Amino acid sequence: MSGRGSPNLAFSVQERAGGLLVTLDGELGLPPNTDLLQEELARISAQRPPLVVFDLTKLTFMSSQGIGMLAESHRGLRQYGGHIRLSACQPKVMEVLERCKMTRVFEIFENSDAAFGAG
Repeated sequence: MSGRGSPNLAFSVQERAGGLLVTLDGELGLPPNTDLLQEELARISAQRPPLVVFDLTKLTFMSSQGIGMLAESHRGLRQYGGHIRLSACQPKVMEVLERCKMTRVFEIFENSDAAFGAG
């Protein structure tokens, strides 16, 4: 497991059976706070995992740019048969996802175990 981040956003990446778990903590807002995550997402996409689950339990804010980062990663993974699932969205984050109609793009689960267990 690796942990990295900035003052407003921390993240870790953990290998799990069937894919990768990315845990986000803090605010997924604007650069420069998102730069390290953007680099990590590019690295993850290059690995072509079949599944990446984002655990959003500790994510308190997500900007439209943050949504764009996740959507771009999702498109990149889909080219190789992979996909992204979101888990444990906090109410404020879920509200943003719903407003942007991203609930039609991402499968959203109660927790990361459910996201990995879904077929």
